[in-house]
Amino acid sequence: MFIFYYLYVLGQYCKDTANTTTFQYADMTQVKNFLVPLPSLDEQHEIVKYLEYNTKGIDTAIAQQKRLIELLRERKNIIINETVTGKVKVI
Repeated sequence: MFIFYYLYVLGQYCKDTANTTTFQYADMTQVKNFLVPLPSLDEQHEIVKYLEYNTKGIDTAIAQQKRLIELLRERKNIIINETVTGKVKVI
């Protein structure tokens, strides 16, 4: 799991150091120089545990915001429907 999470760091590194012309590509010279730390297994487990604990809150917040967006869309559709059908008068 540590390497899985660390690949996100590598992906961002590739985006930050990518060469762009017409087609964006990662410079393999830069990627070869990218260092991957390899802490002890215990430390890897602690890092993964920390990341999973802290991302839970973010995931919860994202889910709540998605639900709020869904509710607002439903309310918007209800208001539009009631206005179009004449149940609500627009002044």
